[in-house]
Amino acid sequence: MKDLIIITGASSGLGNDLAKIFLEDGQTVIGISRTNKFKDPNFIFFKYDLTKPQNLIKSFEAFFKKNEFQKTYRQVILINNAATILPINYFHKIKPEEILISCQLNLQTPMMLSHFIINKFMKKAKQVSICNISSGAADYPIINWSLYCTMKSGLKMFTQCLQADYADEKKFKAFSFYPGVMDTQMQKTIRKQSSKNFKNVEKFRGYKEDKKLLAPELVASKIYDLITSPEKINKTEYNVRDL
Repeated sequence: MKDLIIITGASSGLGNDLAKIFLEDGQTVIGISRTNKFKDPNFIFFKYDLTKPQNLIKSFEAFFKKNEFQKTYRQVILINNAATILPINYFHKIKPEEILISCQLNLQTPMMLSHFIINKFMKKAKQVSICNISSGAADYPIINWSLYCTMKSGLKMFTQCLQADYADEKKFKAFSFYPGVMDTQMQKTIRKQSSKNFKNVEKFRGYKEDKKLLAPELVASKIYDLITSPEKINKTEYNVRDL
């Protein structure tokens, strides 16, 4: 019996490497993003702009009806990976529409997809696991990152609440995963910021120069090892450095 893995932001970075490792294992992967380069027969592309979640659940439900899926799965895994660091700026300079986009992509979308997965698969699958990709920004304030810090903090609390809600369900696991500072497009975006908008930009440029950035494929392998052994998951937070 196969697993079904749903990954947001599967077109690049960590999401892309997560999709690769599950596909190499022969699992069925649904990638949610705006673009796709995968041609694997086990990869199913759901094209959607996650900054606009108003019709997400309706569209995802129609997607499931259109495509043929197994009636039961050994494990259904949702990995909420897609996120945006932007805008990086002093809060008063941020546009109202940018606030909305950050809320939608970084917090609203993971909550809506989690709601969908729990309702659709809790009774059908032998195991349901939700992994929310977190950040150190969830735990402490970073200057000029007010939106990202707030959304990641909210996602962390949501994860804890999810696990508390279904603590009696042995078949359900929800946890946050801290991937560390990775060599991804997000880091490139951070390094391109001006010191006028981001006072700590030189610190992040130093991560690249000093080769302190983790390879996303390494982080993906750590997540894979953890989430494919749900019996070992016994807390709501994991850090790549501890695995």
